[in-house]
Amino acid sequence: GRKAMPITLCVDEKKFNSDLGKYICVLSNPYNGDIVDVIASRLTPVLNEYFNGISQKERDSVKFFVSDMYEGYQTIKKRFFKNAIHIIDYFHITKLFTETIQILRKNLMKHYDPKTFEYKFLKMNWKLFLLNPYNKNNYGLLGKTYYNKENNDYIDFKEALNLMMLKSPDLCLAYSIYSDYCHYLVRGNNIEKTKESLDFIINRCLQSNCHLIEKIGLTLLNFYDEIVNTYSNVNLGNYSNAIAESINAKIDKLITISNGIRSFATLRKRLLHLSKK
Repeated sequence: GRKAMPITLCVDEKKFNSDLGKYICVLSNPYNGDIVDVIASRLTPVLNEYFNGISQKERDSVKFFVSDMYEGYQTIKKRFFKNAIHIIDYFHITKLFTETIQILRKNLMKHYDPKTFEYKFLKMNWKLFLLNPYNKNNYGLLGKTYYNKENNDYIDFKEALNLMMLKSPDLCLAYSIYSDYCHYLVRGNNIEKTKESLDFIINRCLQSNCHLIEKIGLTLLNFYDEIVNTYSNVNLGNYSNAIAESINAKIDKLITISNGIRSFATLRKRLLHLSKK
């Protein structure tokens, strides 16, 4: 059977075909890495039925509810964990920006011949566009040089990045807003400061003429309160869904050494058995 609801409950999905859908829902405890339970689907009706079977008293013991930006989890939290603080995993907030930058970078590549400096730089150095420019660990990499065969000259990465930005207004804006996000949304700020920073970023997104950037703003607006909780000083433990990555790796390994698992019931039993150890 399942474990008791922990003080901090992490909720995440894992791709696995069951009778109820393509994704199962994994509940975990970030303190000790335990799997609390595995649910046959992340669909709202299934989650409603599951959490309805847990007493109000036990659900009220959950103080922090950690998830990604899936609207179904937002609904479940509001319905069953009204006393808990909803935290969004940092990775998924950052992913909103990095995925958009990747799309705009690839769109820019299409305008150049594969033999040109621009095309080669955009293709080979895609990771540079996703780096946090305010992280001191990235300063060294951004200061390195890149050899430009066309001009038989060296150009540093930061200068090359700026050059690429000038060629695409949308990419330039997306990267600029991403940089502001990295700079202003800092963990541990008070609620007022966090709201001020988030409002600034959302407004920049919504004022854009690029639908991809505008979509980021709409998503941030939809999860406004949860993001404020994530970055403000109410998130005292700096909770995230990092434990989910470890559990997903465990699920993959279990399926591999079992030469495949078709039944959800079997998968659930084996995972809960492993977590007991």
